[in-house]
Amino acid sequence: MSSTFNDLMGFQKSQIIYEMTEQVMYGKSFTWSASLGEANTKTVTVCLDEQSDIPCTLPSEVKSAVNNALTIFNRAPDGCELADFLPYKKELAA
Repeated sequence: MSSTFNDLMGFQKSQIIYEMTEQVMYGKSFTWSASLGEANTKTVTVCLDEQSDIPCTLPSEVKSAVNNALTIFNRAPDGCELADFLPYKKELAA
């Protein structure tokens, strides 16, 4: 599996965005920090409270914020891998 978001197939992107949106709606936060060599120097956090860099309270707003962060940083949030958010990864662990 590719380690960059933009190289994934459309259905994989949709599954990852759906899973991450669901987790944010249940209170989890995700942060993308700038890494060496990345054009982005800003850290982005997506969550449901005032700590979020992108204000969001509705699932559609969370979905958009997650999609934008994944597309801009082209990778999973800090401490995660893109495969962590795919359904088949859970089935393999079971």
